[in-house]
Amino acid sequence: MAVLVAAFLMAFTPLRGRAWARHGHHALLVVYGGLISGEMLSQGLMTGWAAAGTPWRSAPGLVLLAVVALLGPVVTRRQLYCHHICPHGAAQQLLAGRLRWRWSPSRRVDALLAKVPYLMLGLVVVAVILGWKLDVNALEPFDAYLFRVAGAGVLALAVGGLVWSAFTPLAYCRYWCPTGALFKLLRVSGQGDRLGWREALAAAGVLLAWGLSHV
Repeated sequence: MAVLVAAFLMAFTPLRGRAWARHGHHALLVVYGGLISGEMLSQGLMTGWAAAGTPWRSAPGLVLLAVVALLGPVVTRRQLYCHHICPHGAAQQLLAGRLRWRWSPSRRVDALLAKVPYLMLGLVVVAVILGWKLDVNALEPFDAYLFRVAGAGVLALAVGGLVWSAFTPLAYCRYWCPTGALFKLLRVSGQGDRLGWREALAAAGVLLAWGLSHV
């Protein structure tokens, strides 16, 4: 609840314009949200809930976090989770601008890299539908915050993403994160009354799930 209250304050009050408030909020997310509580949304978590049910009683705080994350883009047109709740996003924010040298991809490379999160999200959906033995948790670095039990691959992904973000701000969020891609698909734009590529993608996903379930 403290994390959610802090997120709403940062999203809807002038505090977001004050450096001390932003840095303090990011530190809260990394230390408490990531290293202490370890409660973060991921594709592994969501696919697990889809298969086994939602833990309304055993993990109500995490479920509330998911509700805010999923409804936030729809209701407020803001990426509440990615911008104001995610510990890994907060860690990247703390690293942004710390180095003098930066690397910015060209427009073409940026456009190609920006498609990777959606390809990752599509891979997760297809793998779950077809029952592939894919370790979804290994595709994202969030388990690294539980570093005492995290695997080497997840730790390498987390560290690599943070190092890249030091040179290219929010590189992991922009060019890899499938969970962030999911929330972006939910965000209502100024043309919310028109059918666009997001609606087409959602319809294709529903048709794919229906078709594969009847094979």
